[in-house]
Amino acid sequence: MSEETYPGFKDALLTKHPIGRLGTPHDIAEMVAWLGSDAAAFTSGSQFAVDGGYLAMPVGVP
Repeated sequence: MSEETYPGFKDALLTKHPIGRLGTPHDIAEMVAWLGSDAAAFTSGSQFAVDGGYLAMPVGVP
């Protein structure tokens, strides 16, 4: 999806993320690296949202 095709789309998407930016491949890689490390050795059966707080936002909040 390009900004030329949908003007303002990226700005609208940014308002939905409390962290104030879109995620990057590096953000995902950091979680994967942590899950593969000894620091996560006692973690099991969990789900982790790497979404900049998007799921924490109440529905209908701009």
